[in-house]
Amino acid sequence: MEQSSLAVQRISEAQQGATVDDPVLRYLARRGALTERQLQVLLAELDPANRGKKMAEKAARLGVTKGTYAKVLQQALKNVTQSVFTVLLISYLGLAGEEGCSWLVEVGQLLREGRFEEAAEVLEDVQKSLRKALKDPAVLSA
Repeated sequence: MEQSSLAVQRISEAQQGATVDDPVLRYLARRGALTERQLQVLLAELDPANRGKKMAEKAARLGVTKGTYAKVLQQALKNVTQSVFTVLLISYLGLAGEEGCSWLVEVGQLLREGRFEEAAEVLEDVQKSLRKALKDPAVLSA
């Protein structure tokens, strides 16, 4: 499934109040830096049906006030920004291996293609690289 159509499907499910029946999304969301509400607000912002709508309208669709919506959106964007900078820091310090953060794009693509075992293998390799770098600081200066 194409990335944009996957996002649209998740947006639709979230707006209908349905439990998202996507184990990968649930797994990633549980381990990510966003709360469920922050994820809902980001999906609402990405929804093509919401383009041009006022914040109060988007908030009402989620059953919150405009002020709550704005605060949750601000917190979500802050969390996303901090996560991006954390990944960049890990790459800069050499903790992500020789390829830097290319694994991040690779894992995302594998997940979108439904190749979960391969994605897990790449993540395992990254974790091994991180553990090795932390055990042997000489790896960082290589």
